[in-house]
Amino acid sequence: MDKVLKIIEQETKGTCYKSFKYCLDNVKVPTLNYEELPRISINQYGETDTSLQTSKSVFGKAEQLKKAPPLFRYFLDGSRKAYKIDDIEYGKKIFPIIGGQLGIGCCVRIDRNTFQKKKIENSLVLALPEYANADGDRKALFFQNIVDKLNNLPSLKKYNLSFSKILTYNSGEALRENESYENRGIAKIQDEMIEGEKHIVATLVKDNLLNSDNYLMKDGSLQYKRMKSGDYKELSQIKRNYQCVVGVSKKFNPELALDKRGKSNATAIAKLPLYHRTPAFKYTSEIADRVN
Repeated sequence: MDKVLKIIEQETKGTCYKSFKYCLDNVKVPTLNYEELPRISINQYGETDTSLQTSKSVFGKAEQLKKAPPLFRYFLDGSRKAYKIDDIEYGKKIFPIIGGQLGIGCCVRIDRNTFQKKKIENSLVLALPEYANADGDRKALFFQNIVDKLNNLPSLKKYNLSFSKILTYNSGEALRENESYENRGIAKIQDEMIEGEKHIVATLVKDNLLNSDNYLMKDGSLQYKRMKSGDYKELSQIKRNYQCVVGVSKKFNPELALDKRGKSNATAIAKLPLYHRTPAFKYTSEIADRVN
C-alpha cells in the first residue's frame, strides 16, 4: 500500500500522513433514511380484489404456485467494504483516502431447487477528494492515468490485483452537521456498487432474459437517486430496465403505513394469520428524482 500511496501523493501533489488504517464498515452509509420518511397514507389501492377490506388467505394460491414454474428466476445482490487507508493534505486541509472492495453477484434458478452463478463482478476502487485534481481539467483522463500507473506496480501484479477506477467526493462544500468526508467517500463507493447492479440488470434486459415469466429479485430498495454521471443516470432508462424486477427491502417500518382511516397498519400486520395477507396498495413517492 505504501507504493500505491506514493503514486497518489506524487501525481496529485498532496502530502500523505501514514495514518492508521481501518475498516469503515461500521460508519453509517449516507443513503435514504426510511425512518425519516413521512407516513404513507394508503389512498390508492393496487388490489384486484376490490371487496377486500381487512385480510385474506392465500393458502390456495400458494398451493397452486407450488405446482407452477417459479416466477423469480434471477437473484441479484451487491456488497461493498470500505477502508480508510490514509489521510492526505491539499491546500492545508486534510482529507481521507478511502479504498473500496465491490462485489455484485447474480444467480439463476435452473429448477425449483437448483441455482447457478450467472454473473459476478468484483472490483477495487479508490475515493479521493476532488481537490486531488488541482487544475480541474480532463478529469477522467487525469485519474485514469493514475489508475494505469497503480496497476503497473509489480506488487499489485504479483497478487493479480488492479484498480478499476478512482472516484472523487465533494471536498469544496462545507460539511453539514453530523457529516464527514469519510461519509462522502463511502457514498461514492456505494453509488459505484449500485451502478454495477444496474449494469447487470441492463445486461439481462439486453439479452431478453427478463419478462413476465422470468422476474429478477434484487436485495434492497428500487428507489434510486438521479445521478449526474454514469451509464445509467437517466431515470427513464432505469424504469424501462426494471419492469420485471422486484426489490426486497430488509428495513420496513409498518408504523409508516396508514390505512384509509389514517390509523397505523402495524397491528393488523402483526396479527395476520398464517398464509394471510393485507390488501395491496401503491403510493407515489414524494422524494424528488426517485424511481418508485
